[in-house]
Order: sequence, then structure tokens, then C-alpha cells
Amino acid sequence: AQVLEDPEFSLPPAVVAQGVHSTSKDVLIQLFIKNLDHDTGVRGSVWDQCRRMGAGFWLSSAPHCKVLAERAGRMAFAKTKNPELAALWYIALGRRSALATLYRAKQDKRMFDFLSRNFKD
Repeated sequence: AQVLEDPEFSLPPAVVAQGVHSTSKDVLIQLFIKNLDHDTGVRGSVWDQCRRMGAGFWLSSAPHCKVLAERAGRMAFAKTKNPELAALWYIALGRRSALATLYRAKQDKRMFDFLSRNFKD
């Protein structure tokens, strides 16, 4: 885990390839998320950590990507209390009402009202 603290560290291609062919992707994603939870924001953004760990190669199912995106959105907001940093994650997940709630917590009435609108009309 100490090696992972180096912002220049990334997994060797052979290790990423093992992740691609693993039949235990549920375990891999849980370990990865546990590491993210432990190091909330210490080593850069969730996106940077995913890139360094080759997650784009071994995260091959929509449910796994959704779990990671939900966690990334929560962590982005928790780190700075800025809903704008979590907005992309929440919009990508189709969780507009959850994003509106973050803006309400930040007391940004204008964005809360905008996101609370019914866009289907």
C-alpha cells in the first residue's frame, strides 16, 4: 500500500492483464473501492487513481462501473463540499435529483431549482 502512495506509480501491464482475465472482478472492485475509501483524496482524483490502476481494462461490466462512479461522486463531494466536482458523476448516473440535493445542501437555490425542474415537458 505504501507504493500506491507514489502519484507516479501505476500497475505494470502484466498485473493489469491478470485483472482483465480474472474471474473475481467483484473482489477486485471491492478492494479497489476499499483503497479509495481509505485514501479519500490523498493521491489525486478518483479518475487519476483509476487510470493508474488500469481500471479501464478490467472494469468490464456496467454494474462494476456504476459502483465505482457512485463512489467517485460521493467522494468528490465529501472531499470539497463542492457539488460541481461531483456533477459529472451524478449526471452520468442519471441521478439528477441527488445532485439537486447536493446543491440544496450548499444553499445554491438557483442550481437546486434548475435541477429540480421537470425536463420532460
